Amino acid sequence: MSKSRGRSVRLHGMGFLPVLSLSMRSLPDGDTGKTFSFTSVLWRVMLVGMLSVVNLAAQTWWTVSSRSVSYDPWWAGLLGWSSYDFNAGGIIAGVFAVSVAPGLLLFFAGLLFSWIRWIFLASMILMIGGVSRMLGTGLGKTILYVQVRDGSISADSVRSGTNYVDLSSSAVVADSWPVVAAAAVFAVAALAFALLSRSRNDNDNEVRPSSRVLIGGKIAIVVGLLGIAMVECGFMPITLILLLVAVFVAFLWLPGEVRAARTCERRKVGAEWQWHAASLIWLETLAIFLVAVFGILGL
Repeated sequence: MSKSRGRSVRLHGMGFLPVLSLSMRSLPDGDTGKTFSFTSVLWRVMLVGMLSVVNLAAQTWWTVSSRSVSYDPWWAGLLGWSSYDFNAGGIIAGVFAVSVAPGLLLFFAGLLFSWIRWIFLASMILMIGGVSRMLGTGLGKTILYVQVRDGSISADSVRSGTNYVDLSSSAVVADSWPVVAAAAVFAVAALAFALLSRSRNDNDNEVRPSSRVLIGGKIAIVVGLLGIAMVECGFMPITLILLLVAVFVAFLWLPGEVRAARTCERRKVGAEWQWHAASLIWLETLAIFLVAVFGILGL
């Protein structure tokens, strides 16, 4: 007898995995293919995180060593490519310098055409790489500012392309490094909380939104309506809104993404969706850090 076809999988709750689940199918009975494993997702999160940190460190090193605070990728700099050059290398450097933008476009395309998995994975590579390099450039600018302030280098030696750069904006970060460190600890703690959290309402036969997800949805509606009302009244506390967003993503959205990944394991989804889950979890962790820093420092 022929093997039965795998059942379609429909996930509920917060996160982007439930959207992608429209194209997920559980492996049919008797199929010897690899199934989704949450443990494998954890290893992939560690790998993606490590590559992200290495990318950040490399961008920081390149920014400081070259004294160039443009957003050109560090590897383009090593190849002698610059987005200020009107040639093939300059075009490539320019595209990857702002890779978050094309990555975001591919992200929405990947959600819409979720059965074409490489589109979504390409968006994750572009966005995670772009955010990591952006953080590396920011850290490099801060280090250069400290060097200029201490007299180690001259202020006019720092450039962006052919233009002189004023590093005074980096004084906020340099003088508030404990806040940045606290935001990093907060993001890591949120990641640990999400990975260790479990929903009591989950079972193998039916997946329902947990009470936490329902509460999170109500919070999102309230925050959204509050924000609209404040804008209409001409009052917009950006710091408060960003901090609410950071808390929302940290304690509601990210745990929902992790619970969806656990459900994929119980439903015996194909292993090809593990990279989707891992990259989403790390990207949302980076988002928590960024939003927290921007909110507290008012950047």
